[in-house]
Amino acid sequence: MVADLFAGSGIIGFEAASRGAGKTVFIEEDKNACDTIKKNTEALAKAGVKTGFEVIKGNVMSFCPRSQQWKFDYIFMDPPYADTEKVLSILLADKGFAKFASGALVIVKIPGRMSLNFFCGLPNAEIRLKRRFGGTDFIFVSIGSGE
Repeated sequence: MVADLFAGSGIIGFEAASRGAGKTVFIEEDKNACDTIKKNTEALAKAGVKTGFEVIKGNVMSFCPRSQQWKFDYIFMDPPYADTEKVLSILLADKGFAKFASGALVIVKIPGRMSLNFFCGLPNAEIRLKRRFGGTDFIFVSIGSGE
């Protein structure tokens, strides 16, 4: 099961579905983006993609810490670059988000200028790996249970 947070176009969630994810949950605040994701999930279902999709129009910052209804294997986050550090400092220190993400590998797309020192001292996050693909950096993070 995969979560695509700050989903935008939903491309990461769709890629996960194409690679066999049993269910993909998209969380996006923008109505137009959600409408586009929904149209694309319908098209994929008609094309025979056999995965479940759920599109949630909501704010990741408030929704995820409250929601405990799923158990994810992977969580992909692509917060707005201008707010990346602020968003991550709030989410990764939040016990509710830690429960939401517990047991999942969290993949965070970050601006190339962002220092990994930022992650030091966050109580629930442990960096597993950093990779650069083209000009984009991804941090792979394990999240503790928050307890």
